[in-house]
Amino acid sequence: MNVASFISKRYLFSKGNRQAINIISWISVVAIVVSTMSLVIVLSVFNGFQALIGTLYSDFDADFLIQAKVGKYFEPRREDISKIKKIIGIEYCGEVIEESALLKFDEKQFYGTIKGISEEQLKKTNILSHLIYEGKNLEKGIFNEALLGQGIAASLSVQPENPFQALVVYTPNQNSSINSRPEELLNTRQIGVGGVFSLQQEFDSKYVLVPLELAKEITGKENELTALEIFVYKDADEKKVQKELVEILGNKFTVKNKYQQHEFVFKIMQAEKWAVFFILSFIIIIAAFNITGSTTMLIIEKQKDIHIFKSLGMNLSTIKNIFVFNGFRITLLGSIVGLFIGLLICLAQIQLGLIKLSGSDSFIIKYYPVQINIIDLLAVFFTVLVIGWVSSRIPIRGIK
Repeated sequence: MNVASFISKRYLFSKGNRQAINIISWISVVAIVVSTMSLVIVLSVFNGFQALIGTLYSDFDADFLIQAKVGKYFEPRREDISKIKKIIGIEYCGEVIEESALLKFDEKQFYGTIKGISEEQLKKTNILSHLIYEGKNLEKGIFNEALLGQGIAASLSVQPENPFQALVVYTPNQNSSINSRPEELLNTRQIGVGGVFSLQQEFDSKYVLVPLELAKEITGKENELTALEIFVYKDADEKKVQKELVEILGNKFTVKNKYQQHEFVFKIMQAEKWAVFFILSFIIIIAAFNITGSTTMLIIEKQKDIHIFKSLGMNLSTIKNIFVFNGFRITLLGSIVGLFIGLLICLAQIQLGLIKLSGSDSFIIKYYPVQINIIDLLAVFFTVLVIGWVSSRIPIRGIK
C-alpha cells in the first residue's frame, strides 16, 4: 500500500486530542454532501423540464420539416416526393399549408395561423391525445372540421358544442389586385369547430388545424405548399434519413429535425442549465474552504510527525501527499454520499411525486419533472473531485 495513502487514512477522523479538526472535517463532508446533492437534483429537474418540453413539441411536430429557403410557398416536384417516399425509414410524407388568418367567432376576432394537414398527419402526431374537447366527427375518426388551440378558443369564447355556430376564417386573396373591390381582397370560409387541443401556449395561441383541401381552398393555392412533413419509423436512422433528404432536395430547401425546428428554445434551456451548474459549482468552491481549513490545522498539529517522517528519510513530496490524500478523502466521501442522496431524492420524486408544482391545476403535470442523466452525474462527480483536490493542495505549500 502507498505509504502516504496509508498514513492519511490513519489521520482521517482519527481519535485523540484533535476534536476541533474532526468537527471541521465533518462540516466539510456535510458541505460537500449538500452541494453535490443540490447539483444532482437541480440538473435532473432541468433535464425533466427539457424532456417535457421536447415531448410537447414532438406531439405537435413531425420528425422532419422541409421548407423552401427563399419564399413561403413552393411547388413540390413529384419525382422528388417519389424519391423521398422510397427512403428507408420514412413512414409518411405529408403536405402542409400554413397561412396567417383573421379568425372570427360570433362577435369576437383573433389573429392566428391556419395549418392545413391531412387526416393521416393528424394521426401521426400526438395532438389527438391532448384534446380537451372532441366533436362527434373526431370520435368517428373523421377530420373535416377545425381543431383550435385552447388559447384561441378562449380568446374567441368558442362554444364548440353549439352546432349552429361556425368559425369564420379570413385570409388574404393571393389573386387580388390593387383594383380589386374590398370584398375581393380576402378569402372567406366558414368551418365548424371539431375539437380544442391544449399542448403549450406557443401552439395553443397560434394554430387552427384544418383539413388540407380546405386550406387549399382558403388560400387559393391548389398546387403549392409551405412545407412537407416527414414521419419516420421508431427504429429509423434519423441522421441518415436527413442526409438523404438533403441530397434529394438540394440547396433550395431546408431539412430540419425536431431539435432544429425549435433550436433556439433548446439552446436557451441548455444554456440555463449549465449556468446553474457553474453557479452551484462556486458554492462547492466556498464549501471546499472548509477542507483547506481542516488540512491546514492538521498540518499544524502534525508538525512533530512531519519531523519524524523527515528523520526516517521520507521525501517532501510523500509528506505533502499525506495531507493532500486526507483532504481528497473528505471530498470523495462527501461527493459519493451526496450523489447517493441526490439520486434517492430524484428517484423518489419520479416514483412518488414528492414535490408538487405550485398552481399545478393549470399545468399538464402536477409534479416537478425529473430525468436522471448519467453524463450530468459524472460531470458533477468529477467537478467536485477536482475542486476538492485543488483545495487540498493549497495548504501543503507551507510544508518545507
